Amino acid sequence: MTPRTKFLALALALVMTLGLAGCAAAPDAASAATTAPAADSSAPAAQATSAPETTENPYAQNVDVRVFMVTDGEMDNMVTQKMEELFNLNFVWNLAPKASPDEPFNLMMASGDLDDFICNDPNDLFGYAGKGAYLPLNDVLAEKVPSFQKLLDENPSWVRDLSYNDGNLYYFPMISAIRTERVYYINEGWLALCNKDVPQTLEDWKDVLTAFKETDCNGNGIADEVPFTFRGDWTYLDFYEAYGIDSGFFVEDGQVLYGPYDARMKDYLEYVSDLYANGLIDPEYITLNNNLAKEKWVNNIAGAGYEWNTRIRDNNEGVAEMENAHFIGILPPKSVVDGSVSTRHQMDKLRTTGAGAIAITADEAVADRILALMNYNYADDTQYLASTGVEGVHYTLENGEVVFTDYVLNNPDGKAPRSVPGDDGANKDWPIRQQIALENIMPQEILDTRDIYEPIIAPSFPRLSFTDEEQSEITAAMSEIQTVVDEYINKFIMGTVSLDQWDSYVSKLQKAGMDTVLEHYNTAYQRYTGN
Repeated sequence: MTPRTKFLALALALVMTLGLAGCAAAPDAASAATTAPAADSSAPAAQATSAPETTENPYAQNVDVRVFMVTDGEMDNMVTQKMEELFNLNFVWNLAPKASPDEPFNLMMASGDLDDFICNDPNDLFGYAGKGAYLPLNDVLAEKVPSFQKLLDENPSWVRDLSYNDGNLYYFPMISAIRTERVYYINEGWLALCNKDVPQTLEDWKDVLTAFKETDCNGNGIADEVPFTFRGDWTYLDFYEAYGIDSGFFVEDGQVLYGPYDARMKDYLEYVSDLYANGLIDPEYITLNNNLAKEKWVNNIAGAGYEWNTRIRDNNEGVAEMENAHFIGILPPKSVVDGSVSTRHQMDKLRTTGAGAIAITADEAVADRILALMNYNYADDTQYLASTGVEGVHYTLENGEVVFTDYVLNNPDGKAPRSVPGDDGANKDWPIRQQIALENIMPQEILDTRDIYEPIIAPSFPRLSFTDEEQSEITAAMSEIQTVVDEYINKFIMGTVSLDQWDSYVSKLQKAGMDTVLEHYNTAYQRYTGN
């Protein structure tokens, strides 16, 4: 019995038991199919790319492949059309928006009528792993996806990070070329105006931000400067890393800890609440999203902050004509313990959360075709299509190195080089081996910041796998725990709740089940490390 038919039987039994029939209709995958657009006349013609060599052509018969994918992009594009050509496929797209993917995903899973492969956040995929929904990959990789098996052999820890609690691998991941994602910025024009050096310690930061507050740094005669801004939809300000903690779970000396439950969080809150009380951090941080934050940067209102590394280009373009305005990326503040500099809050090389991962549900014939595509996307000599674009259109290979074409570097539509392959379907929301060449055509200020961040990124929190019982208790407890954390941490920062209430806050976390959650996390971590 195939994964899809096994899971369909399970889903039907569940529907009958729970009386859910009729309320979980599968999304109409056929309606998501789109007509291929006319070829872009501004793009050069693609060079012929040879199909995978075989004695007998296994791709002679055209195959429809239904794809559930979480993405905000258009998937019928130059890259996916080349994949269809190489493997004689017809992708039928069932797209779910990144802002609200859960409902269409869960409706499809509840119906049991699964698309041939599902591309989603690994954490969401794991919710149905081990239940017969997906093809277990362990026994097929060596024969059918040797390129990925080779990567696992070269990186043994990846097997632990990808495995479900039954020991099986159920999805193909994205592999990043870099890890730097979010960085500290500062306006070096404001620094010079205030006669200050780049801050290195927390004390330095308070001194510099105070100077920004007390100086008309943007020269408009209005006291509108925001010394430090950050986005509350991300986290509550990464200065906590200087105290050796994280905003979530982290490992220290072989033990899993939870930052908001750690006594050092109180020390951090004493520091940051003082900044807030003195008007040194953005009073609107809780409501700031991507666009609102950008307005403060490009209007030369924010002097420093924490943002996407790639945003530094846009910010500098926004203030290009303004006096005393130019942003640079700088290192995080030094540790209050030993003066070291590090950051955890970055991308993983092996993406086990956030990025698109593929789980296969198809019957054998279609599954084999998908596995062949996965092998192609990970292989040393063919990995470039999914990650970099179409050979001859976006790049050529010279002595094994990617060289981008004029269409990318001097795009006729004026697009930034980094965006051209992406707009045509490369480096999208599914498993790829991301190429450093694509990252290296970023503007120089982005590369400069990346160069100082890559060496200081600490290991990420591992991808732990829980038993069904453990996961059930964790899910039940973490909902209330997160509510308490979100409410109290921000109130502590803004001073609406005194830090004298710290013990009361800790007590609420304990009552919500924090100790049980940590017990399960540590048990899972011991399984992960083999201890």
